[in-house]
Amino acid sequence: MIKDRRQKAEGRRQRTDSGFSLLEIMVAIAILAISTLVLIDFQGRNVVLAGRSEKYTLGAFLAREKIAEIQLDLEKDIRGGVFPDDRSENGKFEEPYEDFSWKFVLRKVELPVPSGGGGGNPMELMFKMVAEQIAQSVREVRLTIVWDELGKEQSFDVVTHITKM
Repeated sequence: MIKDRRQKAEGRRQRTDSGFSLLEIMVAIAILAISTLVLIDFQGRNVVLAGRSEKYTLGAFLAREKIAEIQLDLEKDIRGGVFPDDRSENGKFEEPYEDFSWKFVLRKVELPVPSGGGGGNPMELMFKMVAEQIAQSVREVRLTIVWDELGKEQSFDVVTHITKM
């Protein structure tokens, strides 16, 4: 009789220990759902970042092309005896890059001259002469590449200098 009771108790224990409860299954499904949502969110961010990276890379190639074009035009002007002063232009790139536009600004490089207090200071006179010489022979070329990304305007600048020797 005692043996029968033990066997029945062990049989019941085996039956109840052999499966998962509904609560355990629901917790497992909730964990799976949350982790799946996190992975989908990461994937969405990766797609956006890949698109942004592609735009920046394409913009860099277009900037390289445009800055080389500007430098060639300026060198042609310099060989013709004209060193241009301040100037600006803007435009759009041709197909298939019509989403990108550019703006270029050419300006004199003017260095500030430190003031020593007196007009006869030799260092101040030397700085003034150097600053004037730089203003006559150096131009800053600033090219801005602009595009629209997800409804927001994105841009970056490329700056170089041209000298007349």
